Amino acid sequence: MKKVTVILLSLSLTIPVLGQPGKQGTLASVESLMWLEGRWDRTNAKAGQEGHERWEKSASSRQGLQGFGVTKSGADTVFLEKLWIQSVHDSLFYIADVPGNQKPVYFFIHEAGASYFVCENADHDFPKKIVYRRRENELHVTISGDGKSIDFQFHKR
Repeated sequence: MKKVTVILLSLSLTIPVLGQPGKQGTLASVESLMWLEGRWDRTNAKAGQEGHERWEKSASSRQGLQGFGVTKSGADTVFLEKLWIQSVHDSLFYIADVPGNQKPVYFFIHEAGASYFVCENADHDFPKKIVYRRRENELHVTISGDGKSIDFQFHKR
């Protein structure tokens, strides 16, 4: 009876992991997210501000996509974030290096398709979840967590 219990317990812990996209290499590759490449100008910035994200294939030792997001007020940069999408140990991650964090934050990309991806890091304060969705030359990004949600709208330049 103890052997059956141990086997059932092992299976109950193993099966959910095997079913998670990306854990066994079933998730889209960095190349399948190249639709993100280019400059995306923010269309819903606060009054007096402008912003954009720019993504390109990484030329550095970090393979994947690299990008940055910037928000400006006139000639002044009020926010700058460095971004990457890369494969780490056969899993895909969205990585954000933003002011206020001591080191880059890794968000596991657990779902992706031809024009979207969803990533999460439940241990991060905010956001915990990031969703990118493209429709033709429009990009909708939602960051959320703990009941709070912020939407960003972009148009490809």
